[in-house]
Amino acid sequence: MVSSRSYKLIRWIVLLILITALGAGVALSHAWWKGNKIREYDALCRVAMVRSDWHELAGISEKWSAWQPDSGQAWVMRALAAQESGDLPASAEFLEQLPDQYAGAIPARLELSTLYFEPLNRPLDGVRISKRILATNPKIVIAHQRLCHYYAMTLQRSRLLKQLRESIEQKAETVDGYNYFVTLPDLVFSDSLQRVTNWLEVTPDEPTLLVASALIRTRDDKQKSGNEYEALMTEELRTLLQRFPDNIELRTTLLEIVSRNGDVAGVERLLESAPPFSGDDYRMWRIRSWYSLANGDPEAAKKAAKEAIRLYPMDWHNWQHLAGVLRQANQPAEAAEAQRIAMFGKELQGVLLSLLDPRNPPRAALEGILEFAETCGDDFVIENLSRRLQVPPKVR
Repeated sequence: MVSSRSYKLIRWIVLLILITALGAGVALSHAWWKGNKIREYDALCRVAMVRSDWHELAGISEKWSAWQPDSGQAWVMRALAAQESGDLPASAEFLEQLPDQYAGAIPARLELSTLYFEPLNRPLDGVRISKRILATNPKIVIAHQRLCHYYAMTLQRSRLLKQLRESIEQKAETVDGYNYFVTLPDLVFSDSLQRVTNWLEVTPDEPTLLVASALIRTRDDKQKSGNEYEALMTEELRTLLQRFPDNIELRTTLLEIVSRNGDVAGVERLLESAPPFSGDDYRMWRIRSWYSLANGDPEAAKKAAKEAIRLYPMDWHNWQHLAGVLRQANQPAEAAEAQRIAMFGKELQGVLLSLLDPRNPPRAALEGILEFAETCGDDFVIENLSRRLQVPPKVR
């Protein structure tokens, strides 16, 4: 006979089983209802898309995102409706809401970066989204490519080199990216000034764009008009450097101008006030070499020139400078070899800059880059470009 105490225990066990079963049933029922509602919203959105009824799509997707704010598909539908209706800022705002776990987050964010870089003229947001994509998946080629192109467009040479090397390390580079190793020192895109001007209209106080505008106008031969123009640009660069003393592109450009004018004291001031991280920049070492030579120390000049080459072997200007240092050090054979390498790089740069379609370089151009890398001893480029060209790297 079952005791009263045992009977009560059995009742509680049965009750718990019933509650658990009921809870599971409710959860399953809710999941079924939720899944059915999602399928309904999705179907209605697709019908509106087929009909190109963007007003209808906007209304349905708005209700969907309000009911399920963590649905990436709902936000994509809202973004599509806004974009097709001509409201690009709203489209970007909706794409910003995408959760990271959404299966289509990367292609949707690539579209978002496109909106930011071009029609919305908000490149810093384009950079932010591109970096977010790479934080999720560092092998997305287009994201690397867009960052490299932006840094090249705005003459952020040190950032471009870093991004380019990162893309290659991830095996996520475009083949035309290898052009930059040769063209970078003298590259100014024909539409750079117009693009930067457009971006400044949206964010007029953005430091990187203010600096880019000045650098482009300083370097672009189409903008130059005599000594008076250079003097005005030099003054503008000095003013900007006072505002942004850590900007390495401003400092190195000013140093190039001041050293070209033979102003040893001016070079000394700019070198002394340089931030600590400037020691990682090859251009700073080339100017240090010039400064040492101007002060009668050819050994220090040679050492600094070789450090510039170590940091960036494929800048032909480094080799030309070294040739001059070696001539003054009475090393004519070594100077002639350095000058030969410099001329190789300069001529190759001219070929690459004149390509009709630089984004699709012919194999001969890429083989020229590889040969120049082998001549300069750039092991990083040798190894990786050999991989892309499917040829064995030459052992030095």
